[in-house]
Amino acid sequence: MPTQKKKIFEPITVGGVEIKNRIRVGPMALGYADDGYIGDTMVNFFEERAKGGYGLIDVALWPYRVEHGFFPYVWDDKFILGLHRMAEAVHRHGTRIIGQVGTGYAWAFDKGPVEIIGPSAVSLFRRPGPPFRVGTPTNPARLGERPLKVDE
Repeated sequence: MPTQKKKIFEPITVGGVEIKNRIRVGPMALGYADDGYIGDTMVNFFEERAKGGYGLIDVALWPYRVEHGFFPYVWDDKFILGLHRMAEAVHRHGTRIIGQVGTGYAWAFDKGPVEIIGPSAVSLFRRPGPPFRVGTPTNPARLGERPLKVDE
């Protein structure tokens, strides 16, 4: 294997924290929480990824209550136990875990218009940036302007 391809399996230190390799699970809206609580399904899901050798797992977390409660909440201390169980399960396999606090645009804007909330609504590929990515597992519809075509 060429040297540059081997680098993905080498440890890396980010912000003083060593990660065993450069392979990451990105945050996903899995819908495994139960009224915002992390239970066995979610703990097992991420532990299996850690067993598989990922160096870093990024978990999507919600800072407020949403209608269905499918996502893990972090707006109250009562959710700490589930977060702790999940972190312990992942750490048993030498994997690091971080949380990404999601905005859940579809819920944040409810039925109102999509507002530009970032420095730019257009990505490097001239596609709508995060303020327009408002589809959800339960409502895949996009809100706002039509997406730009790559050649526009």
